[in-house]
Formats: sequence, structure tokens, C-alpha cells
Amino acid sequence: MQDSTLPGLLRGLRKSHKMTQAQVAEHLGIVQQAYSHYEKGIRTPDTRTLLRLAKLYGIDPSELLQNAYLQDGSGGKASGQPGMLGDMIGFYAASENQAKYRALSHEEKELLFYFHQLKPADRQELTEIAKLKVKLKQGKK
Repeated sequence: MQDSTLPGLLRGLRKSHKMTQAQVAEHLGIVQQAYSHYEKGIRTPDTRTLLRLAKLYGIDPSELLQNAYLQDGSGGKASGQPGMLGDMIGFYAASENQAKYRALSHEEKELLFYFHQLKPADRQELTEIAKLKVKLKQGKK
């Protein structure tokens, strides 16, 4: 029987691709011991790391993201992932949102997801802050 936990999934993917922990760690830009903690369940990889692993193994990132969210049980808070990770996965998995947001980077998707959680007045305030920040940056050039 295949281990369906995140550590088991990571271990199985690595072994099926005939890679060592050191090789995967090097690809991620971390030390081997840090990666081994992911496979042992001592630590949960952050969202960006999970996306890089999905790309390395050629799988849909949602497989790893959903598994990490379910395993963590804290909504990602303990591992530094967004607190509403499960909601974010659901938002972008919805068929009406897949085509609309496909070309966005992970960072843009995360920003947009949280923007949609705000009340209209807070959205306007955040937009004004972003505009001001851009104007200040342009003034420094």
C-alpha cells in the first residue's frame, strides 16, 4: 500500500525519479538535512517549495498543496504557509477561475486571493497604497 501522507508522497516521488535526498535538496537550494525533515514529517515545506517540487516531478501542484494542507491540520500556520491555503487551493481549482487566472504567477494568485477576501473599503485602501508605492518608486528613478 502506498503511503498517502505528504512525507510518504515526497519519498515515493523522489525514489520513483531515482533521485537522492541530496539531489532534490540541491534542486531546491537547501541542505540535505532540511529536505530529509520533509520526508520524515518533522517540517512541512512552504508553498513555494511545494510548487518547485511539483515542477521537478512533473505533477500537478495541487496534489502536493492539498496533501500538505490536510497533513498540517493548521491551515498552514505552523509551516509558514498562508493561513487560508485550503481556501486558496479551492478558489483556483474552481473551473470558472482556472482559465481566468492561469497566466498569473503563484505570488500574483496569492495576492489576488487575499485581495478578494477584503471588504470593498479595504480593497480601495490597499489599491491606493499600491498606487502610492509605485509613484514613490518611480520618483526615485
